[in-house]
Amino acid sequence: NITSEVISKNSDIKLTGVEEFWINKWDNFNTKQLIIGRKLDIHLSIVSSITNVLQIILPVLTLIVGVNIKTFEQLTLGQIVAISTVSPYFISPIISLSDN
Repeated sequence: NITSEVISKNSDIKLTGVEEFWINKWDNFNTKQLIIGRKLDIHLSIVSSITNVLQIILPVLTLIVGVNIKTFEQLTLGQIVAISTVSPYFISPIISLSDN
């Protein structure tokens, strides 16, 4: 039974006098895990923010570039609208990768 094994191991630790050692070891391990978790959360929020900004800027940037090209009569208005409609599909794989 797992409960009796845990009680037995706790007794062994207390009887051998290594209780303080294991408490310090666990505390150090726990502190390292918390620091790593915090750093991971920061990196994930940065990546998420970047993809959100790209999701907003890409269609606007496409329209701005399209209007500038339209000024030189190289694109029609329909082509600009089509490109700005399709442009979010180019960023969606990056967003799905960053979500994982």
